[in-house]
Amino acid sequence: MRDNLKWKLGLRIAQEIDVSKLGIRYLHLGRNRIGNQGAIQLAQALKQDAYMRAINLSKNKLGEAGMLEMLAAVQFNKSLLLMDVTGNANVYEKKKLGDQFKQALLVNLKQTIESYAQRAILAEQESNKIMAAQALQSPSKKQKKGQAPNMTFKQSRINYEWIKPELLGCIVK
Repeated sequence: MRDNLKWKLGLRIAQEIDVSKLGIRYLHLGRNRIGNQGAIQLAQALKQDAYMRAINLSKNKLGEAGMLEMLAAVQFNKSLLLMDVTGNANVYEKKKLGDQFKQALLVNLKQTIESYAQRAILAEQESNKIMAAQALQSPSKKQKKGQAPNMTFKQSRINYEWIKPELLGCIVK
């Protein structure tokens, strides 16, 4: 249904739709006895889901096959930032899948932060271009001290100023 909505809106709106604002972002399925078969089916769905950011699968009797499939989903879908698979089969501890989950989720989180930092840089550059263009167009109009020029573009809702890529060890290209 979400994909149909995105399709219908995409035909009528010139700009790309931000799918992160549509659909479920967090799903809590802890203690539901999902098992391997349920985990495999859920993992297949998660690989194609652009909305989901976090999922709790703790204490669901997942075995090795289910855990490996969920790990593959995390590695494939870069929008997944959190997946709790604690309290499942002993395979989790024996095979050290926990470390692999942490590493895959850390990679996804790092890429997300890098993209936010890149957007911040682009938004700042766009803002500087517009301010420079406005200054060239109306040099006779004097601005009061401390007053910002009128911004003619729609600013993003996300405040990127707090993101410092160098503190997080990220490289912004």
